[in-house]
Amino acid sequence: SYFVVIKLGTTRDFCFARNNDIWRKPLPAGSMILVKSGGANNLVKHGVPPMKVPCGPSGSIVFRKIKTVLPWDKVLKKVETAKKLKRKRRKKRV
Repeated sequence: SYFVVIKLGTTRDFCFARNNDIWRKPLPAGSMILVKSGGANNLVKHGVPPMKVPCGPSGSIVFRKIKTVLPWDKVLKKVETAKKLKRKRRKKRV
């Protein structure tokens, strides 16, 4: 599996982390990251961390190549689990 991120808008940091930051770099509009994910996707978090000050509009387009096929009921269950974990993380920040 792999994914490609194409950055749009205001420059934002993109990072890979496992407990502490491993790699962090500001990405301006037009930047592209190609990540061969495989099993590492479960070990290393990746994404755009929250900014402490407003930075302007920003976004990205993500393309993924995934070989795994999941039945729809399993997809829905994973989505619900992800939503619960997201709410839990947000509560910890407050």
